[in-house]
Amino acid sequence: MLPVIGSLSAAFSYGIATNYAKANARLAAFETAHGSLWAASLLLLPMLFLWPVKQVPTAESLIAVVGLGIVCTGVAFPLYYRLIRDIGASSALTVTFLNPVFATLWGALYLAEAVTPQQLLGMVVILAGTALATGFRVGDLVRRPKPA
Repeated sequence: MLPVIGSLSAAFSYGIATNYAKANARLAAFETAHGSLWAASLLLLPMLFLWPVKQVPTAESLIAVVGLGIVCTGVAFPLYYRLIRDIGASSALTVTFLNPVFATLWGALYLAEAVTPQQLLGMVVILAGTALATGFRVGDLVRRPKPA
């Protein structure tokens, strides 16, 4: 039950942050990302006391967490908030729809995880939904020049 609550809370937080960024477009993308990350850190801090660490983290795991934090979050969030400003909240939010597709892809490629038919069907649904949300059409891939 806790993972479900965590997943729903993450989606809820994305919605709040995206709407805040849309309503406060005058703020720089870096400022919005900076505030979002501080808010997330403060919201997660009590969890440290509710579920204390069971063992001392290894240097390798600490480096991985710092790398993920800096590269995957610290670089991606300002880009995400800039997308909100440049193309709008609805289109920018579709980036997050693709997370399960790429998580499954990387798991299969790098961790040799099995991909089930249900996952493939889910990916098709996600890609179709993203295409619908952004107004993408397959014909856009092959544009034929219009006669002059």
